[in-house]
Amino acid sequence: MRQILRWKVEGGFVPAPLSGRLSEAVRADSALEGAPFLLLFPPLWDHHGHVAVLGALLCQADLRGARSPGEAIERLRTTSAALAPGAWLEGFGWDQNLWEGGYPHRRLLDEAFPNRPVFLRRIDGHAAWVSSAALRAGDIGEPTPDPPGGIIFRENGIPTGLLLDSAMEPVAQKIPPPGPAELRRRLRSGLASLEAKGLCGATDMGLERAHVEALRQMEAEGEFPIPLDGYLDVARTGLDDLPVHRGAAFRVVGAKLYADGALGSRGACLEEDYDDAPGERGLLIWEPEALNDLVGRSAALGLPPAIHAIGDRAARIALDSLRAAGWPAGSRIEHAQLLAESSIGRMREGGVIASIQPCHYLSDRAWVAQRLGDRTQAAYPWGSLGRAGVPLLLGSDFPIEEPDPLRNLYALLTREPASERLTLAEALRAYAPPPGRLTHGRATIVACQARPEEGTTAWLEGAVVRSMEEGGA
Repeated sequence: MRQILRWKVEGGFVPAPLSGRLSEAVRADSALEGAPFLLLFPPLWDHHGHVAVLGALLCQADLRGARSPGEAIERLRTTSAALAPGAWLEGFGWDQNLWEGGYPHRRLLDEAFPNRPVFLRRIDGHAAWVSSAALRAGDIGEPTPDPPGGIIFRENGIPTGLLLDSAMEPVAQKIPPPGPAELRRRLRSGLASLEAKGLCGATDMGLERAHVEALRQMEAEGEFPIPLDGYLDVARTGLDDLPVHRGAAFRVVGAKLYADGALGSRGACLEEDYDDAPGERGLLIWEPEALNDLVGRSAALGLPPAIHAIGDRAARIALDSLRAAGWPAGSRIEHAQLLAESSIGRMREGGVIASIQPCHYLSDRAWVAQRLGDRTQAAYPWGSLGRAGVPLLLGSDFPIEEPDPLRNLYALLTREPASERLTLAEALRAYAPPPGRLTHGRATIVACQARPEEGTTAWLEGAVVRSMEEGGA
């Protein structure tokens, strides 16, 4: 006999009936109807992702999970076959950590796609693999210096086609942007994908001006399946004449800033050398003085700053900037994957939110010890943050990771060492919608084969999650 269990506000499950609307929806969904356990959770909100990038995968090559450069090239051939001659070939999701031989070279792209400009973002979004035609379009050659906050990888002084962080921009800016109708199609697709994963709302951490205009039009025409909050990508929008919007379905709520890059591409800024690259400590996207200025200006405009900081040095510098601005209310550190104990204390002191993506731990754990060595045990310090009283928000960083809340829960409940785990109750609090945000009376339903017990994850195996209307606000 099927058991229906509802999560209590104070924690734990209690038996509960299905409302009429939910009962009808469950009967119409075969994946839910046959499950021995149905769990009713409060609405779940993904607090860090990229909706337009998620939607863009419909028309770009999806390179996630490719096990070799050769497999990536074969996927690219399929996408390229549908393009006009000379059109840009775009892709997303390659990861050299899955390959032998390290970073790929532009020669592979030039041989497969001669004269076609190719731009392929790495899985973390902080590096690009590009063709010679793309380098020419961006006016990047042997004499081109590394830009501030970026690296042009070279072989005997000649660019290899691997661009890190800000070095991507001269090429990325040459790619024709999607028209208004195509951009709205991508945004609608991205939001629909999130709803299908059981989410009741999300926060976009990289809005551009065109995104805001498209989302404003979508709200006017009632095209939002779930509500969306967004942070302006200050590197692209600047801080002058900002396109601020605060509607019922869509709101601009803050400013996204960058302190460093990512661990996978060794762009995360560390206090000490990478274990697998002596002499390298990553890079700062903005120098401390520039970051101080942007944080202060964002706060003065009423846009709480959310600062991408993965490495421990980047986090320290980001917190210096927030302190210099008087600890603006609602400030966030995004990712917070490696933190000194003193930084955790400062976050508590300043009321700074830790916006974490536990699913990155699952993807990174195969190689992160190569990067960090003995520091790995202290990385992804979710339990330490929680015990210190630092406010937590959960997200997935979609489409870098799948926007699957169950995968995040699995990571939180299985983290090693166990001292850095969170409880289910702590995780659900971090998945709650922003204060005052309406979720159209939705609930999150998980259909599973085992009864959930504290500290176990068997119930997550093969579970199915849905977002459904229950009634109410």
